[in-house]
Amino acid sequence: MKPKHLDLFSGIGGFALAAQAVGFETIGFSEIDPYASAVLKKHWPDIPNYGDVRTVPTVGCDLITGGFPCQPFSCAGKQRGSADDRFLWPAMLDVIQRCRPAWVLGENVAGIIDMELHQCCLDLASIGYDSQPFNISACAVGADHRRERIWIIANDPRLSVEKSRVALPARQISEPRNIGGGLSGSLWRFNWQTYLAEMAGELYGVSNWLDRSKAIGNAIVPQVAEVILREIIKHL
Repeated sequence: MKPKHLDLFSGIGGFALAAQAVGFETIGFSEIDPYASAVLKKHWPDIPNYGDVRTVPTVGCDLITGGFPCQPFSCAGKQRGSADDRFLWPAMLDVIQRCRPAWVLGENVAGIIDMELHQCCLDLASIGYDSQPFNISACAVGADHRRERIWIIANDPRLSVEKSRVALPARQISEPRNIGGGLSGSLWRFNWQTYLAEMAGELYGVSNWLDRSKAIGNAIVPQVAEVILREIIKHL
């Protein structure tokens, strides 16, 4: 039986692609954007989309992923952090606390480092999870631009330290950590940007290019998620 994956803030399914590549079964999405939801429905028609993350039911799962909204931390915005009404980390934390997966993988922009990253790790600790943030850019998986992102890996303490340690192909530069070089895996044979463009491409005739560009811009890099999830699944 495949381990179960619940995907929050699903976008066009980057985490689902990575999870599928390493052997997880995605059992639910949470996405409110109409265009992204249509993409999910097209590629995963049998997987329910629960919509607003604040209405996600309590379900049994082994892994929860989520690229929670970056606007409160992005340098392109006002960086209001937790004062921003788009700050939905508490809603993701609530789902984690109710569902109690063995593993959690979160993603956000680098602006979170000096604003809420420490608090996110404290919040996870408050509900009994050990966590470690990593700084992994898209260029680490062959992209021709940086696209720096922070990935938060957390595990349930009921797993032993030896069993729960994830050995990523990385050298520690600073906290958070930076990963680069020597990556391989099933998604690496694709150009990630082209692959996501195909995922978010034409749904019904001519695609809505504005929605398509926004969806790709908000998407995670699935090749980065895959290298992390490939290690996580070894411990389930």
